[in-house]
Amino acid sequence: MWAPVAVAVARLRARPGRALLVVTGVTASTALLAGVLGGGLAAEDRALQQALAALPSDQRSFRVSSFGLPFGKTYVQTDRSARAALSELTQQPPIALTRFPTLRIDRTLVQLGGTTALPQLMHLRSGRWPRVCSPSRCEVVQVGPGGARRLDEGGIHLVRVGFAAVTDPAVLGDTTGPPLLYASSAGAFDRLPAFDGISRNYLWVAPLPQGLHTWQVRQLLARESDAQAVLAAGGETFALAGPDAALVEAQQEGHVASQRIVLVGGEISALLLGFALVAAVGLRRGIWNEARRLSQRGARRSQVWLAVVIEAGAMTLAGVVAGLVLGALALAVVARVADLPAGPLLDRSLLTWTGLAIGCGAWVVATAAIVVAVRAPQYRRVRGVRPIDVAALGAAVGVVLAVASTEATAGTASSSSRLVYTLLPGLVCFAAAVAAGRLLGPAMRLGERMTRGARPALHLAFLALARVPTRTVATVGFLIVAIGLALFAASYRGTLEQGVHDEAAFSVPLDLTLTEGSQLVLPLDAAPLSRYDAIAPGTATYPVLRRTASVAGAGTSVLAPTVLGIPAAAVSRLHWRSDFSSLSLRSISRLLGVGGTVSLRGVAIPHGTQTLGVTARVRGYPMRLDLFTEDSRGRVSRLPLGEAGPGTSKLTARVPRSAQQVVALEASLGVLAAHELAHREAGGPELFVPIGTITLGPLTARSPSRATPIVDDWAGWVARGSGRLSPGTPARLRYHFTIGQRVVVRPREVTDGQPLRVLVSANVARAAPPGGLITLNFQDARIPAQIVGVARRFPDSVDLGQGFVVVDESHLVTALGADAPGEANPDELWISAPGSAARRVEEALGRPPFAALVVSSRRDIQHQLASEPLARGITTTLAAAGAIAMLLAAVGLWVTLLSDARDERGELFDLEAQGVPPATLRNQLRLRSVVLLVFGALGGVLLGLVLSRLVVSVVSVSAETTAPNPPLQYNPAWPVVLGGIAVLALLVLVLTELTTRHALRGSSPERGAWTLE
Repeated sequence: MWAPVAVAVARLRARPGRALLVVTGVTASTALLAGVLGGGLAAEDRALQQALAALPSDQRSFRVSSFGLPFGKTYVQTDRSARAALSELTQQPPIALTRFPTLRIDRTLVQLGGTTALPQLMHLRSGRWPRVCSPSRCEVVQVGPGGARRLDEGGIHLVRVGFAAVTDPAVLGDTTGPPLLYASSAGAFDRLPAFDGISRNYLWVAPLPQGLHTWQVRQLLARESDAQAVLAAGGETFALAGPDAALVEAQQEGHVASQRIVLVGGEISALLLGFALVAAVGLRRGIWNEARRLSQRGARRSQVWLAVVIEAGAMTLAGVVAGLVLGALALAVVARVADLPAGPLLDRSLLTWTGLAIGCGAWVVATAAIVVAVRAPQYRRVRGVRPIDVAALGAAVGVVLAVASTEATAGTASSSSRLVYTLLPGLVCFAAAVAAGRLLGPAMRLGERMTRGARPALHLAFLALARVPTRTVATVGFLIVAIGLALFAASYRGTLEQGVHDEAAFSVPLDLTLTEGSQLVLPLDAAPLSRYDAIAPGTATYPVLRRTASVAGAGTSVLAPTVLGIPAAAVSRLHWRSDFSSLSLRSISRLLGVGGTVSLRGVAIPHGTQTLGVTARVRGYPMRLDLFTEDSRGRVSRLPLGEAGPGTSKLTARVPRSAQQVVALEASLGVLAAHELAHREAGGPELFVPIGTITLGPLTARSPSRATPIVDDWAGWVARGSGRLSPGTPARLRYHFTIGQRVVVRPREVTDGQPLRVLVSANVARAAPPGGLITLNFQDARIPAQIVGVARRFPDSVDLGQGFVVVDESHLVTALGADAPGEANPDELWISAPGSAARRVEEALGRPPFAALVVSSRRDIQHQLASEPLARGITTTLAAAGAIAMLLAAVGLWVTLLSDARDERGELFDLEAQGVPPATLRNQLRLRSVVLLVFGALGGVLLGLVLSRLVVSVVSVSAETTAPNPPLQYNPAWPVVLGGIAVLALLVLVLTELTTRHALRGSSPERGAWTLE
């Protein structure tokens, strides 16, 4: 039993350098596997930390509340129960508060409360903190203006001793309304008999445990159940609240983060197996010679192969142990950089059953690969279907099933999807390697036949490769896998980085987007377009109108697409992808911009005009008249003229200085008549039908010095809605309200009778009638539109399944503003700024008069997405995996070349004796490595392309663990790939030259010897 062990140990001690390459390769692969395991946990933890930091401050705590005291309990007993429950969750001492509803004390409304943490929650502005609270004198500090210095009513005697400002509103809650009066302790008012019977809320707030890590979340949630039990024993009025949903969601996102990194671990496992196979080929002849020698000395076959297994297992075990040590050191560095505790990180990654399984699995796989490789026939040509061919076919079927699996594409956190992510690269690589092996043998034999009349060095190279098909297939197969995985790493990394760029550009189509903020200030209210353009040279600002309309859907359904009015000039500047539409940006801009830029027509208001007036004689129900004016910024405003009853009325409206032209006159029912019509439309008696006539006189502009008619007979104006205009002096407007309550009188517009030219989503296009003419229903206006293009996606269209409609902004503003005045003011601005000025423009937008606006920056969003813990972890891991794959490819080819040079010393000596020049022998070794590299590079590029496209199609989540919008688009990253292949070729050529010169350094080759012996 011990004889095979002794033989294996003796061989390893005699020539330790023989196993160095195997140990080095297994060490590197195992170290990277360990790094992937721990790095996934680190990324998961960083995702949790970032999610918790993004929570509002009032949600980063546990809260125990009680409406009143439990029956039969004092405040001291209740406080003890609440603190005991919170001590199960965090070591941080809780803050206790008492809060009354708004009370009227001494004819003054106040909000009363108490807490012992006044200096933590408030900043003293004047006076001092309260000290005592007794029935005769209860000192309080006030937050907010107003109030009285003393409040005395019945047994209540409150004395204000200071003013304070709230510094932590997350704990105190809403501080608006009547003055806030706080006593020096949460139980202060429970000692005052005057407050007995007055309801109040008790609250205890404790922050989340400091440095909460992802592996502590499950235990924390379990302790919450214990805290609930403690509270239930203390009384029925208690309620416990905490950020449970946020913790679970953050943990799930972090778990998906680690799965994406596990995906990279799948390719590392494939590299581990491939390198072990190549190393085994290099050791095969020496092991076979040793086996023959042992057999000649009487060793049994089982003893011989047991010695082989022990030797191979010892080499791989040394590599796995060294790899785990290096992986642990790397994780310690990662933990220090990421500000994570190294000990717990190692305990929950490498020092777990999963880590142990990975180490044992790496050792078993590498050992089995070496043993299988050394037992494979070296010169025999294999015919027929082999078991490995069946296994490769099964792997291909598994890949197809993985791609078709809906769960794999969902980015779920289940164990089955994790297994799919781990096995997918390995399955693809295994199938590709077997297929390459099937094709490579005939290719080498064909090359040998075709080069019989060529240069001797080339023919000798193909002859040597064809004579030993097992070694050739193993080497080329490993090169294909290594190069393919390196290309996959580079292209997948490029795809994720491109996805970050695309997602940011889809959210902010240009460089900056300005929208209305909490102060309800629109961008064009803050400043005119010229002011934005003047911030920095080269800045271009485009107004955007966003509305929702309804269009006919499939069957009897109705769609509510987002309607985007974008200037045609801005469309050509968008970030566009070919999968958005078959149309290019230039084509879309040209199709939407037919007719050029248009604007509302109107009547100019003379300079100095203070009022506008019109004489109206009404026959029928009272009517309300309003004018609409447009200013230099394109904003349309309503000017109420007033209500005209039956008879003649002279109506006037004051004109703001910014008004430049009158664009419409609106006639609507008076208040009482509108109410009656609304009652009828809601199902009341249909006896009320508003019908009548308004006789309009000239529209007159009045200034202090004169009155100027600006509209005489209303010629060129039309009525839209439930009315008809007859121009003249005077003009007559007949109205007949049936479903609407207003008539708009306006000049004829260039958009009248011309449908808007629109680009629509696919679902809107499918529901459109033949010819593509649809109607956009904006409730106050129905506008015809002609479909001129279809797109699957459009930047910032906020398509929630209802589709989108894109139209030129000036045409939409004109058509909608003509029939629904005041409803077509642009509500967004899209800004394009050159790269050098983008930051300056963004900084300027943070200052008045722009400070009230919400600024969205494409660059900031892109930086935020790229700086996510998962995004950094994924891209870093992919970069390391790609570099290691290329390095292992070079080392694997070098191992093969070194083995060839030593194994074939006898053959080289015979060729030299037969007259082959040494230069030819060197050249055939060089050409042999070139042939292997060329076949490996071609197969690797093909494998990388297939693997990248499969992974991108299966893993439909971004580097931030969410479904990206737009979806990921494959990016081959050709500059990086070609650069990596060039570096690999240069490294292989250098190693080949050094090995060739060393192997044939004498005047003639040495006689045969073992490969690495």
